[in-house]
Amino acid sequence: MGTFLWYFQRFTAVIILIYVLFILFSYMVKPWGFDYNIWHTDITSLPMKVFTTIFFISSIVHGIQGLRDVEDDYFTKRTLGFISEALGSWAQLFRIIFRFFIALVVIVLTYILVFEYLLGG
Repeated sequence: MGTFLWYFQRFTAVIILIYVLFILFSYMVKPWGFDYNIWHTDITSLPMKVFTTIFFISSIVHGIQGLRDVEDDYFTKRTLGFISEALGSWAQLFRIIFRFFIALVVIVLTYILVFEYLLGG
């Protein structure tokens, strides 16, 4: 399972890179100037919303995988116990709090994506 997650994180990194390069090159080529209507029409088009949603989901998955690796590497009894034996005994609580905040961020970002971007104006 670890190898699959490693490859999946690399795959999401490629999607993120493609999106960023697409945005950079497309906005350099288009004659934007100060015309809001061109930008608004482009950013609210269905293909752009689909591409942005794929980018957004890839970013969340990529970030969660990275944060999971941080948790596995640093929030362990052995690692925190190296700093202080008292911290080592609290490692499991730190992991639970860390996971709670990650879940909270994912819920808020999902709300923003779905209700404000996809379903909003």
